[in-house]
Amino acid sequence: MLLIHNAKLNRWHPAYYTESPLPGPPAPNKPVRHKSGGHHTEGFETREAALARMNINAKQIVDGGFAPSCAICAGYLEWDGEGIPADVAFFKIEGAVATRLM
Repeated sequence: MLLIHNAKLNRWHPAYYTESPLPGPPAPNKPVRHKSGGHHTEGFETREAALARMNINAKQIVDGGFAPSCAICAGYLEWDGEGIPADVAFFKIEGAVATRLM
């Protein structure tokens, strides 16, 4: 999960990550690329309200049987309010622990 802060409007937008593997065959030590998506379009007035929604979204992802990597919590992204907010991150996932590499 990712929290996007719209600096222009001072609003907070929960989002999630989905796996987007790099080209080529998988390898044991190859990091897994993830792209953000599904940000809450309207956003929330406060960070706390957005975090509360983010927790609900994470539970729905896990309970719904979606890829566990969608529920990775990766902090927040500062966004200038122009264009489409997006993040690309690489995670090493071991069991239930995800470590952001880049």
